[in-house]
Amino acid sequence: MDFIRSLARAMLPRTLRREVYDRVHAALLRRAPDRVFLETAIFPWLETLAVRDVLSIGVRPYTAHYPGLLRRRGMRIWTSDIDPETARWATADHVVADVCTLSPGDFPVSFDAVVFNGVIGWGVDDPAMVRRAFEALRSLVAPGAVMVLGWNHDRCVDPLTVEGVADLWETIPGAGGLSRRRFDGATHVYDFLEAREVAAHPAWWDALPAFEVEEDRVEVERPRRRAIG
Repeated sequence: MDFIRSLARAMLPRTLRREVYDRVHAALLRRAPDRVFLETAIFPWLETLAVRDVLSIGVRPYTAHYPGLLRRRGMRIWTSDIDPETARWATADHVVADVCTLSPGDFPVSFDAVVFNGVIGWGVDDPAMVRRAFEALRSLVAPGAVMVLGWNHDRCVDPLTVEGVADLWETIPGAGGLSRRRFDGATHVYDFLEAREVAAHPAWWDALPAFEVEEDRVEVERPRRRAIG
């Protein structure tokens, strides 16, 4: 990629350099084993689950064709990314936001699946941020919804070991029958998760001490009967 960047710098106007780099980079990444597995195994797996509405977190030139792949399998897809510049590769139903702050009000649906790939370690880095991201995504789905989690083991700790994550999501057999998929010669890892049932938070008034209200009793004097006779 350094050679391509140097060649573009020497031959192309500045306005075209980035475009050429993005296109070449996207073409090369599509050949990576983890990206091939995503398109040829994971997307078909989502179809077998009868997934309808999908949220994809993280947008780049090499993800621009994902919405078309999923639509052809009968799914609707929304995208989200913190960088406003990535909207040109996103869907029409795109939300510019930090994944850690997403909420149900940002979308018109509750999602059946979330593709959370290539974000942890690339902006969502420390454990506190990772936990907030998983909490936010859990709020966007119903129990039983699935997540495809993609991360690089050389850039972050195992996200599933972060405190609180396992309370929200549990591992399930995914594409290929495994709950975790690794790739020889690559650092990318896929985990397959399902949203747990989350207990509702008690209302504030439930914490108030119980007390009894003693009813006031009012004695009503009845009129005396007069003797007859």
